[in-house]
Amino acid sequence: METILSSPVSRTHLCLGKFLLVLTASLITASLLMVSGGGSTTVVQKIACAGSDGGRGEAPPQLMRPGGDRFGIIMAVP
Repeated sequence: METILSSPVSRTHLCLGKFLLVLTASLITASLLMVSGGGSTTVVQKIACAGSDGGRGEAPPQLMRPGGDRFGIIMAVP
């Protein structure tokens, strides 16, 4: 703490640096979460539907909503 306080960095730059660090870490975490969730859902769907149609040509069940709804779901989460 003494090093930060004794450095010639203004309070504005210090707060802005901390804010940008937290923002960057949060965006990276959110991006990884979305990629992981999409990948997991795809794998589970492929495993659950492997050979389940019995050769009848039925469409596999969809576990996720169409792509347009994902943006709304993401924006609705606080």
